[in-house]
Amino acid sequence: MQHAIRLLGWATLCVLVGVGCGKKAPAEAAGQTPEETAKAFAAAMASGDTKTAAAYWAYDAQARQDNPDWDSFPPGQRSQIKAKLRESKAEELRAGASVFAGADKGAETAAQGDQVTVSASGRALAVISVTQSDSGYQVTGYAPAS
Repeated sequence: MQHAIRLLGWATLCVLVGVGCGKKAPAEAAGQTPEETAKAFAAAMASGDTKTAAAYWAYDAQARQDNPDWDSFPPGQRSQIKAKLRESKAEELRAGASVFAGADKGAETAAQGDQVTVSASGRALAVISVTQSDSGYQVTGYAPAS
């Protein structure tokens, strides 16, 4: 009986450790350069990890554009709004993930101002728009390359 209880305790611990080690998308992410941001966003999109891709989106910039009083909102309220926007953005990004096929295997980037062209295997995949935020560079939009 004592052996069974001990085994049950170890099994529970293993399950808890395993669950805790699962990969979780960051709440917010930014690159130090426009190219770094574009590569990380494109790689996340190419691998189908739209939650991580959504973490690179510039929600503060979007919120300020949509609501001039954004900075007067309490920090907790801003965090809640951004969390909802992130969830919505991750769902929205699923539809465009195929644009980035191949970008998770060594994409190349070329920046011109706030526009970064992402290419893979010599073929332009998308143009990603970025903006500089307090934490680095974040994505404001993207379009398939023409």
